[in-house]
Amino acid sequence: MKELPLPATTYDLGLLPSGEIISSQTAGLGFGAETWLSDEKGRPLYRLLVEPEHIVAFARPSPDGKQIAYILMPDGQTPFPLGALWLADAEGQNPQFIAEADAGHGFAPAWSPNGTRIAFVLRENANDAQTDPSSTNLALVNVAGAEITPITDFEEALVGAPVWSPDGMALSFDVVENGKMSVWVYDAATGELFQVSESGTACCPAWTER
Repeated sequence: MKELPLPATTYDLGLLPSGEIISSQTAGLGFGAETWLSDEKGRPLYRLLVEPEHIVAFARPSPDGKQIAYILMPDGQTPFPLGALWLADAEGQNPQFIAEADAGHGFAPAWSPNGTRIAFVLRENANDAQTDPSSTNLALVNVAGAEITPITDFEEALVGAPVWSPDGMALSFDVVENGKMSVWVYDAATGELFQVSESGTACCPAWTER
């Protein structure tokens, strides 16, 4: 294991198929954020994004490395603000607003393995002053046309942490409802939802190759 020569202000990393690194950095509250591309050894190549009034959360490259999905959240003291899902090309150019999204809970946008869709977390009550317990659900965006399709419809639940299966045919996610956690799976072919764990303390599913 080797330490990368990234700034101490780095708070998030993403990895491109080439081995290059996307890193987001901030000098602190009220200073906004910058996102940089570095080589595989952590040496900076060029700046991708500059956001003086926002925090760039979870900049994630597409499987082919040609696009970046990320969440923009206000740089302020609200702990769980409403954010937005954006897309840009691999150089950080041509940014495109996709949809309002949950921010602050730590849910990254999830690219499908073939790069055609992105799963992300929607806030159901965006104007709720009590932002922490706000309800959330999952949605898919078709990257080519930016069409958005909600895929869950939970009430009074925190739904998040989407993870695609390796073949892109299913999406697992967490549900926190009435203080209990459970793991669910969305069938991408049929649109059906399945609870795969008992309600309690199960969370954070991962997929393995068969």
